[in-house]
Amino acid sequence: MVRANHAREGLWQPAYRVLDKDGTFELREYDAAYAARIVIEDSRATATRDGFNALYQYISGNNKDGHRYDMTAPVLQSTNAGPQYLEAVLAEDFNAVQSWTLTFHLPPKIGIERASPPLDARVDLVELPAGRVAVQSFSGAWSDRNFQSAAQEVENKMAARGVQLSETLLIAFCDAPQVPPALRHTEIHMPLKGGKL
Repeated sequence: MVRANHAREGLWQPAYRVLDKDGTFELREYDAAYAARIVIEDSRATATRDGFNALYQYISGNNKDGHRYDMTAPVLQSTNAGPQYLEAVLAEDFNAVQSWTLTFHLPPKIGIERASPPLDARVDLVELPAGRVAVQSFSGAWSDRNFQSAAQEVENKMAARGVQLSETLLIAFCDAPQVPPALRHTEIHMPLKGGKL
């Protein structure tokens, strides 16, 4: 999600190439990118709130040089739980996972080398690898049921293509919480195993 005073359409978003499309499903290819990231050991709701706030403080000046960076979209949320996470998602039990990663993309003109070091020791600056990602878009509430449904759609479509997915699943929040659910654009990202078809 993004702050209420940031409209998604006005934010920098990572570019990608669409390799395949089927309604609200897309197979995309992303280039490598730079990002600020934080890991929170707690429930998904708490990790979302605390992780977002820490990253927003970083881009708002909580860094060594006091630099302010533009908000970007989407905000990514994932976990380090591996197979346990996919099992939890498909069982609609997000509470089974207690380790979450929140990620903000950095505008490309900044990069890790030019980004000011975070003052919050929990925040890391990282490079996100290039690769191919299966994406299911949807509107509606940010609910476990909606995340589960979108993840299942990705799994079904990729299984029909005979393509293996990695054990990573990301929720991409593209809008602010104040945007009515019916108008929100949210995505489930599932990278392809090895990043290739």
